[in-house]
Amino acid sequence: MMKRLNFLWLLNMALGVSICCSACSRFLDVVTDRSITSPTTLDDLESFLWNATQINTSVSGLLEMGTDDYYIHGSVFASQDVFSQNVYLWEKEIDFAVATTNVNWTTPYHTVLLANTILDKLQIIQYTDDQKARILEGEALFVRSFSFFHLAQIYAPPYHPGTENDRPGIILKLSSDINEKAKRATVAASYQQMIDDLNRAKDLLPETQPYKTRASRAAVEALLAKIYLVMGNYVLAEQATTNALVYYDTLLDYNDVDKDAAVPFRGEINQEIIFFAYTGSANLIHSARSKVDSILYDSYEDDDLRKYILFTEEQNGEATFKGWYSGQNNSGTFTGLHTAELYLTLAECQARSNKIPEALASLETLLKNRYRDGVVDFLDDLNDDDILRFVLNERRKELLFRGARWSDLRRLNQEVDFQVVLERHVQVGGMERRTLLEPNSPRYVYPLPVTVIEHAGVEQNIR
Repeated sequence: MMKRLNFLWLLNMALGVSICCSACSRFLDVVTDRSITSPTTLDDLESFLWNATQINTSVSGLLEMGTDDYYIHGSVFASQDVFSQNVYLWEKEIDFAVATTNVNWTTPYHTVLLANTILDKLQIIQYTDDQKARILEGEALFVRSFSFFHLAQIYAPPYHPGTENDRPGIILKLSSDINEKAKRATVAASYQQMIDDLNRAKDLLPETQPYKTRASRAAVEALLAKIYLVMGNYVLAEQATTNALVYYDTLLDYNDVDKDAAVPFRGEINQEIIFFAYTGSANLIHSARSKVDSILYDSYEDDDLRKYILFTEEQNGEATFKGWYSGQNNSGTFTGLHTAELYLTLAECQARSNKIPEALASLETLLKNRYRDGVVDFLDDLNDDDILRFVLNERRKELLFRGARWSDLRRLNQEVDFQVVLERHVQVGGMERRTLLEPNSPRYVYPLPVTVIEHAGVEQNIR
């Protein structure tokens, strides 16, 4: 156990060194006994994947804190640190220097380093269980791609279909060598690496896993569906979604969910979940601080059970969110993979391909599990021209605080028909602060921490 703890400590320290420090070798000088810091067995490598605190909670809360799904009052705003205030108002300058905010960068790259360590060590350690080694390799490839995808949603410009996508993307760390020089790949190369990792992983993994904190072939296809969707490749997104649903297609019937429960969903045991992950760093969205956008809340019909299961309506008419798929009470934004999102992705791809009956069937499969007694005859009244917009509206209503809205805003703003202007306004000290986030604004891309720019010499994002 000491060997594993020491190695995890090393990785934690090495991450900051490899990404943020130009004098990496000085850290290595303090490691005098490599035998206690290097994994030597498959069990050692697997212990990294059992570390759910790192592997399954490493997505940055920035993925949700910039969305239009919530708002906070001036008194709450005034109580937050400068970093959170800047994030909430989409300020041009955001300071990541404080350790508690820099985790938005270091934590996901720590997970990447764990995955790279598994992949590198599999090449040199001795083992006899080839099947276990294959699964560990597949899981490491999935975990790396999962981290890269979410890093790209935060720190890289949106992917633009039909263009070169040669702008700076994310730092693609593909080795556990902490002396390797960090550099930013292009947006195109960043997404291609994710796809390549997942295509390798799908041939190595079982169709499903008994523990949803561990990657499976279903999870690989579900992540590919998300990636292809944000890339605007609807043909491949539909194909990946269909593949994922072949492996796992279970939906919860909200008619069987206790609408009065403070925690309606119980985390990993939620039967819709394919891969369990959540972020603990979306502090602004804690139910004690945030309110759900009123227009969004009012869009749920009276027979829509989500209106009662996902929210608590307060006496003043404001709504707070309680339907965390993470199973965490009052916080813990879900960032994993689940079947409800797959059905919505499938419906969108089908609608965009003018497969109207198929899109309606996909919607019906999901929504009959969301409406009282499964009655969704209103779908019969949809005109063909209305279906795509209806699907996109359902994405927003269904995927609230499930790690999808920020990516959806970034990709849909590229289409004139679906562009939206976001607005924040707060009253602080008798004065109103008001900001707008225009479609395709550079502020849909967060700045890299200054320490990364200074020590790694990579290009900063333009805000």
